[in-house]
Amino acid sequence: MPALTEHLLSTKTSHLSASEAIAFPEDALEWGLAMMARNGSEAAMQMSPAPGADVIHLPAEDAGRLQTFRERILEGLPVHGRLALIDFCSGEGTLRDQADWAWQAFHTEFREPLERVHPLGFYMMAMLWMSAGEHVYGAHCDLADGFLMHMHGEKRVKVWPLPESARAAPVFTFGDFEQRRQLPPEEYQLAPGDVLFIPAGAMHEVVACGQEPCVSVSFHMGSPHPLLVLAAQLNKLVPGGGDLRLPAHMRGMDKFELWFFEPTWYREGIGGELPAALREALLDCLASERFTRDQVGELLSAWWRIAQQESIYLGPYPPAGLAEAAVQ
Repeated sequence: MPALTEHLLSTKTSHLSASEAIAFPEDALEWGLAMMARNGSEAAMQMSPAPGADVIHLPAEDAGRLQTFRERILEGLPVHGRLALIDFCSGEGTLRDQADWAWQAFHTEFREPLERVHPLGFYMMAMLWMSAGEHVYGAHCDLADGFLMHMHGEKRVKVWPLPESARAAPVFTFGDFEQRRQLPPEEYQLAPGDVLFIPAGAMHEVVACGQEPCVSVSFHMGSPHPLLVLAAQLNKLVPGGGDLRLPAHMRGMDKFELWFFEPTWYREGIGGELPAALREALLDCLASERFTRDQVGELLSAWWRIAQQESIYLGPYPPAGLAEAAVQ
């Protein structure tokens, strides 16, 4: 059976089977409930009074929300919860207590291929998902390739194929939901042991079928590089600091307002010079009162060389304070 990671960077959704090397928890439902109970303050939970009704978020300060969540899961009522198990980027990260199997799966199935596919650095997020009662997790897209590993119950996933325009621009945002839903959606029914590969940026909607509880773990992995972080890193290359900044419409800090480029799309430049198409696109986004376009281009070339030698990739979300120079 081909490795799951052969689908990395693909633009096509694929319905797969779990690798024999990945051993799911023996009782996925009880394991998931135990993880939620053990880490309840860091989990996100929501419910609906009835299928199709508006979502109600269960706040972390609600002392009874864990009991409410558990009861609704076991009774098959509309409810949904998620909990980050692994947060890993460029050689560093955190692992949730009792999530050892996810860490083993990462090392067994993903780590070596990820380092090969994303030589300038990557991030990986593993997330536990629990739901029941026809709960609908509304249409959205993720910033990186995702493998949804299904363990318990049945799920129905609607995926909108990526239009060519979603991968055509050197710099892009994930907030263009309507553009990403141009093509008719495809539906996938997941049973325990199934894996659904969803490409980065592909819109999708997830439904917990029937009353039986659903348990899944997603592994999202990639290297979308925020332009805000790039501008901040370039400014740090200038002795005394630079003044490079982005246009006003590219300064949003929200997940779906951020602008990115994906270095891995330009693999022909790995080990060499910054590819011309990416260089010109980035130059068009960077403004300065001190430096000429050619000088900014030299900074970009220096950044590209450093990125190939050092682990400077920090993940898809700008760390607090790092991007201030690019926002002002």
